[in-house]
Amino acid sequence: MATIPGRVEVFPGGSAVISWGPLANGDDGAPQLLGAYRVTSVQVFDTLGAGGAVQLRGSLASAVPQAAEWAPLGANLTALGVSAVTTQALWISPLIAGGDGTTSLRVRVLLTADPRASG
Repeated sequence: MATIPGRVEVFPGGSAVISWGPLANGDDGAPQLLGAYRVTSVQVFDTLGAGGAVQLRGSLASAVPQAAEWAPLGANLTALGVSAVTTQALWISPLIAGGDGTTSLRVRVLLTADPRASG
C-alpha cells in the first residue's frame, strides 16, 4: 500500500487534469486540493485485475484529510472507461479498493473552473 503522487496539467480555457498512477491494489492517490475547480469526470485505464475497483473519494476538510474524513464520490468504478462525477468536494483522491497482483491502474480526473468562484 503506497500513496502515489498526482500530476496536474492545466489547459487554456479553465480546465485541468489530475493524473495518478500506476496504482496497485491497496494504493491511494495523494490528496489534491481542488480550490476553484469542479470535478466533471473520471477515467480509469490500464489493468483492473480480478476484482479491481477504484473508489473516487472526496472530503470537505479544511486541511489535508485524515482517514476518517474521506467519503466516496459515487459508486466504486469496476470497469475501465470514463464516468461522470456529480458529487463535489474540496479534496479528491482515488483509492484502489480491490484487485489482485496484476492490478495496475491509472486514474485521471477532469476539472473545470467553477464560475461561482470568480467573484
